[in-house]
Amino acid sequence: RGFLPMASDALRDYGIPSETEFVAAYCAQVGRTEAAHWPFWMAFSMFRGAAILTGVQRRAEGAAAAKAAAAARDMVTAGLRHAGL
Repeated sequence: RGFLPMASDALRDYGIPSETEFVAAYCAQVGRTEAAHWPFWMAFSMFRGAAILTGVQRRAEGAAAAKAAAAARDMVTAGLRHAGL
């Protein structure tokens, strides 16, 4: 396989199996002899992860923008109160 050429020895130190070991365990668990179209599913998984992370980033940016807008609104409101309006 080798779709993810990460340092599998370093990951093994943390108890994380290699990609080949993971696929073999998956196939054994679901009763398959192979994981069909593995490169497609890996690419799909990475795309999905990127889409999720993009959404998280956009929501964080929106929250920051909302906080900035609220701060600006509070400054204007405070100024109007100070002016007695």
